[in-house]
Amino acid sequence: MNETVPANKRALDEVLNRENALERGMSSVDAGVVGEILDDEYCLTGSSGGRLTEAQAIADLTSRVIRLRRFQSTVTNSWMLCEHACITIGELKVVGHADEQDVGGEYEFTHVWILRDGTWKLRCVHLSRLQRAKQEARHLARHGAPPPEAVEAAVRDVFSAETPRRQRRLVCYALRRFSSLGVSAIARRCGRTPAAVSTAVKQLREETARSPVLNAGMMRVVAILSERSAASHSA
Repeated sequence: MNETVPANKRALDEVLNRENALERGMSSVDAGVVGEILDDEYCLTGSSGGRLTEAQAIADLTSRVIRLRRFQSTVTNSWMLCEHACITIGELKVVGHADEQDVGGEYEFTHVWILRDGTWKLRCVHLSRLQRAKQEARHLARHGAPPPEAVEAAVRDVFSAETPRRQRRLVCYALRRFSSLGVSAIARRCGRTPAAVSTAVKQLREETARSPVLNAGMMRVVAILSERSAASHSA
């Protein structure tokens, strides 16, 4: 008996195929391939605040302003917003130049895809460099887990605008992610049940994977912990 493939699964497979086509087109600096994938209202933003439109992207590829020796992307998560919209996130490794400037490095990307006239088009891209965050994470690994008090203080510094309840959940997640405490110890420290801590950690892990803003905040927590760890080791 033939099994029916769920519509969402088919749509996600189509989007991932488009991701692969985009990778091939960028790797070969093929304006024709990339132009067919980008939406007419496409825009790219970066952590530095720059913005690139569809016309500018195609012009840069056509004029060879962009010269790439490597363009390797890996999708780490994807989900449907509705039947006509999909988000993918992942990591990108680039070696090359754009307008004579070195753009090589590792990035985290968020792609917004829309279904237009039966074809998935890339509508929006956001890129953030990963190199510093990874260096900070390696620094923490070398010097061991930070004390719980440092994790709590860093979270409250970074997420000071959040409500107290939201901060408590973020502290639970950060303690589980960055400290050596287990769920039961975190529950006792935060005055919550182990089940509540586990739920908060799971939900915030998923939210961090989807939200560039929350992920950037957690990377700032890592930066603060790294700076304080380096200061204590040099003292």
